[in-house]
Amino acid sequence: MPELRKELGDGIFEVKSTAGNNHLEHAFSTARAAGSRTILNPAPARGGLSQLLSHVDVVVPNEHEHALLDLDGVDVTVVRTEGAAGAVANPGGHELRQPSF
Repeated sequence: MPELRKELGDGIFEVKSTAGNNHLEHAFSTARAAGSRTILNPAPARGGLSQLLSHVDVVVPNEHEHALLDLDGVDVTVVRTEGAAGAVANPGGHELRQPSF
């Protein structure tokens, strides 16, 4: 599954959601079992990705993708990109805003 993988330094695993959910679930659970932090970029926007969130540490959706995800009761850090307005993150329940640059 090398086309699904993108390693971002030691212990970090990031994947875009272009593959099927079964492949993504396997990739994320394998990365987590190996001790990696996992990041999901849910692009392109589509439904059915919420089931993956139990295997994800950080999800980075845009506003449209965010609306498609069911984030209720999920312990995941969300970094929502907002185009020219920047990004909003919620680590530990605290809202952080980053203006665009």
